[in-house]
Amino acid sequence: MQIYREHELAPALSDELQQSSDCSLFAIIDGTGAPDALYHFFRYAPEADYHPLFLGTDLEHCLPHSPYLAHISLSQVEYMELASQTRQGVLWFTSPLTLHQQIDFWKCRLYVHTDNVDTRLFRYWSGPITHRYLAALKPEQQQQFLPPVASIATPDADSRQWTLRTIQPSNKIHLPLPLDTWTIPEHHLDIFNDRFEQIQISEIEAALWSRIPETLDQTYPAFIPQRIAAGINQARQLELHSDYALEKFIECQFRWGNDFWRHPDFAELWEASNTEQGFLNRIENAIY
Repeated sequence: MQIYREHELAPALSDELQQSSDCSLFAIIDGTGAPDALYHFFRYAPEADYHPLFLGTDLEHCLPHSPYLAHISLSQVEYMELASQTRQGVLWFTSPLTLHQQIDFWKCRLYVHTDNVDTRLFRYWSGPITHRYLAALKPEQQQQFLPPVASIATPDADSRQWTLRTIQPSNKIHLPLPLDTWTIPEHHLDIFNDRFEQIQISEIEAALWSRIPETLDQTYPAFIPQRIAAGINQARQLELHSDYALEKFIECQFRWGNDFWRHPDFAELWEASNTEQGFLNRIENAIY
């Protein structure tokens, strides 16, 4: 495993290919969320062979927003350098297989199973997500998760660095590729908890700004996410768990103060058997 700064990645990938002459360079481009990722790809690598991975799946209606699997030539240096910016969220990898030999496999990775056999969309095509996930896997698990991959570079947007991992020797990669659904143990999801919290806090803040902008305007903006995070923790201690209940609890805190839940009008709710529904019923008329 090697760490590279943004401007060092393109030369490192070139060296990687020279050392493994039977491999080609591929990119998975996040066309669902990363800003300008597709625009830069089509502008600076217009001749690259590519395939939108949502095509032919139940997510086809999202097109042109989709992860794109692309074969990148070393002659497309300008695109390689631009997409070495970690904020682009691109996944770079080498493989001895052709693009078309890999398409069905990458589509099978769109959904995963968890321990309780839930099926979930897994945004592996976001470089930062795969960066975190690979760090939680043992080497043999990395090989099972990425059977067509010889080496892979994943971005860490916080440090603006890339991690280049060797997954397996290229001569160990063979067809046919497995097309079964990948299973993620629940404990592997723990590495994403802080990101989940950040997303939840952002969504609650956006909802509150749309409903009570005058109230939020009285709080210093940098403190709002902190108050929301503290409110989430308090609500969960009171057995409020649904997204809607958490949002309403925090709205009450901004309206009436952080300790509103201690008021006699609410105190008996926290001893009831159905705390969440009782709370939602109580505030329905109080707020509206």
